[in-house]
Amino acid sequence: MKLSLATMNTDILIIGGGCAGSMAAIRAKELAPDTSVCIMEKGHIKRSGSVTMGMDALNVVIVPGVSSVSQYLNILKRKCCDLVDEAPSRVLAERSFQILKTLESWGVFFPKDDKGNYLLMQVDDEGRFCVGMDEPDLKLILAKKLRESKTTVLNRTMVTKLLVYEDRVIGAIGLDINEGKLILCEAKSIILANGSAGRFGLPNTGYLYGTFDFPGNAGDGFSLAFRSGVKITGMEYTLRYPLIKDLSIPLLNIVLTRGAKVINNRGEVVADQSRASVHRLIEEVDKGDGPFFIQMSHLSKAKICEIENVLFSTERPMQRRYWELKKMKFNRDLIELHPTEAQLCGGHGLSGVVINEFAETNIRGLFAAGDVSSVPMQHLTGAFVFGNVAAESAVKFIESAGNQKIPEKYLEEQFNFETKRIIGITNRVDNFIDNTQYEYKVRRVINEYLLSPKNAVSLNKGLGLILELREQLPLYLRVRSLHELCKALELEYILDCAQMSAIASLTRQESRWGSIHKRSDFPNTDNENWLKHIDIQIGEDHSDIKVTFRSVQKEGRA
Repeated sequence: MKLSLATMNTDILIIGGGCAGSMAAIRAKELAPDTSVCIMEKGHIKRSGSVTMGMDALNVVIVPGVSSVSQYLNILKRKCCDLVDEAPSRVLAERSFQILKTLESWGVFFPKDDKGNYLLMQVDDEGRFCVGMDEPDLKLILAKKLRESKTTVLNRTMVTKLLVYEDRVIGAIGLDINEGKLILCEAKSIILANGSAGRFGLPNTGYLYGTFDFPGNAGDGFSLAFRSGVKITGMEYTLRYPLIKDLSIPLLNIVLTRGAKVINNRGEVVADQSRASVHRLIEEVDKGDGPFFIQMSHLSKAKICEIENVLFSTERPMQRRYWELKKMKFNRDLIELHPTEAQLCGGHGLSGVVINEFAETNIRGLFAAGDVSSVPMQHLTGAFVFGNVAAESAVKFIESAGNQKIPEKYLEEQFNFETKRIIGITNRVDNFIDNTQYEYKVRRVINEYLLSPKNAVSLNKGLGLILELREQLPLYLRVRSLHELCKALELEYILDCAQMSAIASLTRQESRWGSIHKRSDFPNTDNENWLKHIDIQIGEDHSDIKVTFRSVQKEGRA
């Protein structure tokens, strides 16, 4: 397998072309049309990121006259057990309605009632912040806006390394996985927007790609940032959702808001339209009263048709085929729920790159947006809001920071080092374990040792196994094609995330967020000692990790 080499320059490099990355590029070109903007996207810009196609709702919108920013922040703090930096979440809330109006002006469809009001849904035990959306072509609309803005898009290109000189990001190295080309990209500013660690824990089916979140999200952004000295936080927040058993596809918010119920094994209703909190349902599942089922037999035919329309067009079209093969009907059969695989995510949880209200990281010129960033439970709204914020900050940074003189020798050394590393991986053709077997082992270790209920013995055992698997990777993992090279790099990202999660979980000597971080050796929540963030940074190498504590910010920068 031969790799070719190429170089390029851009003003702003955006890593990841999902909703956050696409919005960042569109906003940057809107603010500074002459600025060169490039997106490196591991998939294809038309069908990329967690949304991939379309979406049925914007989960966080402060609609004037209906809800308030302070109301949203109070509910968010309760959901996060008060571990929330207020400033970024306030920006998210304050700019949410304008994002809706912007999307609407682009042709994104938000249904309204007879009085012209947006359809609002309650997806928690209180508060109505979720606005219904019916847009199966959301990603196509964004791709069209990108073409109009003349943004350069490199599809099928995964970033393998960020380049930092002194205290400033100066570029990245990408791998074109179609053509086998390593690309050195010099950039004045970079926006990380390449998603969560969705491929983290192992689904109950054992199928590696049967994940709740987009399976292409292997923690690339977390790992790239970590290896570059960026602060990562919330890696102990190992979230599992109760979703369709054996499928792990979103369903609860869509059906509960339309009148469905969740019942336990005794037929008792544990969640309905007025008690729709997924996080509370997680606690119900953890009590052991399962199996749990979604019940829709009491709904009208019109309501069943409405649910099917959302699920089979906007959310995941393959669901129609799934239910047909199982000969199941929503108006007749119970749908069993089961906890998904664990994930680390800023969109649904609070894991990710530490940013402030300006999307700034601790590295100058490096910004982050979307699921890769730690803005708690920001969902799709956060991707759009902080895509905008990151673009505004990147444009401002380029204008104020000026050009930095980078020694050519430094760039050459970094490119040569990464080229040698990648070529070394492609030379593993004689090794005897393929990537699927290796990844299954890694993620089984995560399931067995790093998830709740957690304790020091289990976490230390898991951490030791993760470090061993990292050392064994070059000795045993076979790489014979560009596809297998991509999977080998993703395995390194998963291992990085597992190591960070184990260390963060070991450090937080308390239980918090219910079953998400439950320590059997520290069963109580300890606000006096642990109402603070645990931040992770790389040291001299992977075995040397710095752990620091950061106070919860009530206002100002994180």
